[in-house]
Amino acid sequence: MVHLDTSLLVKLYVPEPESADVARWIGEDSLVVVSEIARVEFASAVARLVREGTFSRARGRTLLGRLQADWERYARVGVDGRVLDEAIALLARHPLRTLDAVQLAGALVIDRRAPSRLQFGTADRRLVAAAAREGLPVLGAPAA
Repeated sequence: MVHLDTSLLVKLYVPEPESADVARWIGEDSLVVVSEIARVEFASAVARLVREGTFSRARGRTLLGRLQADWERYARVGVDGRVLDEAIALLARHPLRTLDAVQLAGALVIDRRAPSRLQFGTADRRLVAAAAREGLPVLGAPAA
């Protein structure tokens, strides 16, 4: 089971140097988990790329459409009271941004209930460090 935060989810749709690694990681696992907030963060990332002139508006719409078409294949973590309480606790322990704390909190809640370990995937160094300190295996990180 693999949880992708938005930084890695974007790499599935926008070619970047790490895109092949992300595709390989999820190709090795049948269950990909994302936070419900990932759609909003993804739309924000695409809008920024359009504003900066990296992509045309048409390319931005195409990317959003591709995520929407794939959305049902991902297992999704909702943002409920347990996730928000966990995010608040994470913010006291780690220097995370709000939505990063929500992403990690959702992964931790799922990991505690899952029959097998969840691997957490992110391209954010602070989030990698926080996930590792919380005991989650991190995609691409060397085994300890």
